[in-house]
Amino acid sequence: MFRRLFVCSLLLVGYYWGIAQQQPYVSDDPAYAKAIEKADSARLTKNYSLCLSQYRNAFSISQESYLSLYHASLCAAQMKDNKGAIVYLQKAIDLDWEYVCPLAKSEESLAGLRKYKKWGSVRAICDKEEAAYNARINVKLRDELAYIFANDQRYRGKMHEIRKKYGHNSEEAKASVEKQQILDAANLIRIEEIIAEYGYPGVSIVGEKQSKTAFLVIQHADLEVQEKYLAMLTEAADKGELDWGNLAMLIDRIRMRKGEKQLYGSQIKIDSKTGAYSLYPIENPAEVNVRRKKLGLSPIEEYVKYWGLSYAP
Repeated sequence: MFRRLFVCSLLLVGYYWGIAQQQPYVSDDPAYAKAIEKADSARLTKNYSLCLSQYRNAFSISQESYLSLYHASLCAAQMKDNKGAIVYLQKAIDLDWEYVCPLAKSEESLAGLRKYKKWGSVRAICDKEEAAYNARINVKLRDELAYIFANDQRYRGKMHEIRKKYGHNSEEAKASVEKQQILDAANLIRIEEIIAEYGYPGVSIVGEKQSKTAFLVIQHADLEVQEKYLAMLTEAADKGELDWGNLAMLIDRIRMRKGEKQLYGSQIKIDSKTGAYSLYPIENPAEVNVRRKKLGLSPIEEYVKYWGLSYAP
C-alpha cells in the first residue's frame, strides 16, 4: 500500500509538513494576512528589518499567533533588539509554551539572545511550565510517541530531496519507501496496542505536540485501518483531544482512496514523470474555504502556495 502511495504515476502527498501548512490565520482581517505573508517572506530572505515592521503591523491587529510571535522574536534577535525579542518570546510562550520553549532553547539564531541578562526569565517560565505539565500527563507514553513520530518521518522527511536528486521512480526512492514501510508496520502495531489500553492518546494524556502522532500513523496506514478508526478520531477531535485540521486530512485521504472528491483540499498529487504538483479534485470547490474556515484552517489559496500552486475554483 505504501509503495503505491509513493511511486504510482500520480503520487499523493501530504505528510506532517502538510499539516503545518494548514494552520489558520488568527484574524480574518485581510490586512493581517497580508502583513504576516510579507513578514514571513522577509524572514526567509533575511530582511529582518522588514520582517519586524510587518510583524508589528500584523500585531496591531492581533497578537494571538504563537508562531508569528516566535518568528518575530527571531527577527528581533537578528536585529540585536534583545529586549523586543524577549517580549515577543514571552508572549509566544504564554500562548503555547510546549511548542515555543524547546525551540527557544535550541534555535541557533537565538544563541546570542540566550546570553542576554533577561534570558533567565524565559528559561524559568519554561522550566516551571514543563514541570507542571509533566505532572499532569503520561510522560512515558509521550516520550514513546515522540519516538514513534520520529520513525514515521524518518524517510518521509527525506523523500522530497531524494526524488529531486535521483528522480521520482529511482532505486534510491524505492529503497527509502521500503525502509519506511518496515517502520510504518511496526508503528501501527504499537499504536493499536496503545489505543486498546488508553483510547485515543490525545492532548490530555500526552500533550499537544504528541497528540498528533497516533493520527499520523493511522493517516499513513491502509484504507481499512483509516476507516476503522475514523469515528474514534472524530470523537477525539470533537472533545479537543485532536486538532480538527489534522482530521480533515484523514477525511480527504479516505474519500480520495474511495474514488470520491476531497472536501478540504488537503491532498496534493504529483505526476511522477514530470514532478508537477496539482490538487486532487475537490467537492463543490467554490465552498472549500467555507468548510476550511469552520475547522479553523487557512484559505486554500494560502495552503497550496507551499507547492507553488495557485487556486481558482
